Amino acid sequence: MPPALNIPSKLTIPSPEAKLEETPSGADTGEDTEETKVGDDQTKAENPTKSKYRAIASEILDDFIYLGSDMVAQNKEELQRIGITHIVNCSGDYSQNYYPEDFKYKKYHLKDHPIENIESVFYDAIKFMEECEDGKGKCYLHCVQGISRSATLVMSYLILKRGWDYKTTFEFIQTKRPIVNPNLSFITQLMWLQKRLYAPFDQIPVYPRIYIVSSHEKEDPTKIVAKLSMEHFFVEKMSKSMDPRGLFLI
Repeated sequence: MPPALNIPSKLTIPSPEAKLEETPSGADTGEDTEETKVGDDQTKAENPTKSKYRAIASEILDDFIYLGSDMVAQNKEELQRIGITHIVNCSGDYSQNYYPEDFKYKKYHLKDHPIENIESVFYDAIKFMEECEDGKGKCYLHCVQGISRSATLVMSYLILKRGWDYKTTFEFIQTKRPIVNPNLSFITQLMWLQKRLYAPFDQIPVYPRIYIVSSHEKEDPTKIVAKLSMEHFFVEKMSKSMDPRGLFLI
């Protein structure tokens, strides 16, 4: 097993002006730290639609991909009624893998925060969904409310497998689960996924592209990922040095 490296990488969002026209109208910062919403009676009163969808596993792709909340993840009877075989738990800090003897799990300790490098697990999550599909199974992805983190992973699958851009993907998934609303950083990372796959190299304004090979999260030190660094290593005649203890891909 490779050694776990805990090397921080700073993720910043490109100029808002550069992305404004690509950002869907009505998008805000997503789940507003969704953990704070659970059990908040005042929030439920102000957001009846969100409260309603907490109890719903939304079918995104027919008989295959379902998206929802931690509440549904705890409902073994409902998961079995739907026929779920695989579960992606995107909120490992909050949610347990509740029924490991009944379902196959993939867990991520993702934070609904602008500095979260969620794109570093896109391909791992997509591979898990592909394995589920190959086995004729059904996959349920959830975070706490099914609004930002888990929705972003479902959207990454659609962008890769359907060849859609962000706008098309967002509009499609909202027809299935209207409360979906990734935070702005996740939106940017989804846009960049689409551009890496289908657009010219220079469409992503990062050069050179340096990936930091490290543990994904401190809670899961053995999960090694490659995180795209947004640090500017070369500014005019000045340059930054890389931590000699780290491992980098350029």
